Amino acid sequence: MVPVQVSKGPVNVIKILQKAGHFAFFTRLIKSTQEDIQLFSQLNDSRDGVTVFAPTDGAFSAIIKSGVLNSLTDHQKIELVQFHIIPRILTIANFQTVSNPITTLAGSGSRFVLNVITTESMVSWSVVISSPVVHDFAGYNER
Repeated sequence: MVPVQVSKGPVNVIKILQKAGHFAFFTRLIKSTQEDIQLFSQLNDSRDGVTVFAPTDGAFSAIIKSGVLNSLTDHQKIELVQFHIIPRILTIANFQTVSNPITTLAGSGSRFVLNVITTESMVSWSVVISSPVVHDFAGYNER
């Protein structure tokens, strides 16, 4: 998660991730799937906001085998981005009481499982994505 200061004017996730650094891979994926348009709309046209679990470049390179991303269909790439987005704002305090598994924009159930583990000052999560094409992501952990 990337902490964001409240700003006046429209919120742009791409600019936030670029400013934070180390999210180039995820930023390119968001832009290539055009999910940045949906994020912009969700952030600026609703009161619910979003929570983005933005994997760092290091996390992506550690879990994605060479060529796997290129083998995904456009729809699977969109699901991969959506899996990292919760369609509401969750603060650290909210994470203390949230029920697992958490529903993301990609949905929930046996195919997409996002579980959150919290302490007083840290949120970590474990991910299981079960699909013939993206099974390489099973067991992905980001802290």
